[in-house]
Amino acid sequence: MSKHCLHCQERITGRVDKKFCDDHCRNAYHNEMRRARSAECRPIQKRIARNYKILQELRARGVREVHEAFLNGRGFDHRYCTQKSSREDTIVFDLQLKKYGADLYKLEVCDI
Repeated sequence: MSKHCLHCQERITGRVDKKFCDDHCRNAYHNEMRRARSAECRPIQKRIARNYKILQELRARGVREVHEAFLNGRGFDHRYCTQKSSREDTIVFDLQLKKYGADLYKLEVCDI
């Protein structure tokens, strides 16, 4: 029984447990696998990054309270965050939006 390289399909000689014909094929195979996995996560990571950028800009301008309509107008999406608390608070990395009132949020830095 002959084994074939997982990347280029060439016949493999040598050790019984060998899966690739050389280092190039091994690296190329694993790079393709990583690229496919990261492609699935990329849209979510972009949305989280956009939310974080919006919160950073507000914090840099000294904004401590913000209306939900303003956040929505800037493109903030509450579905994409790094953590949610039980009180409808949204956390994106080290920045937290605490909901108080019908449509008002307080912007704070989290204690990590």
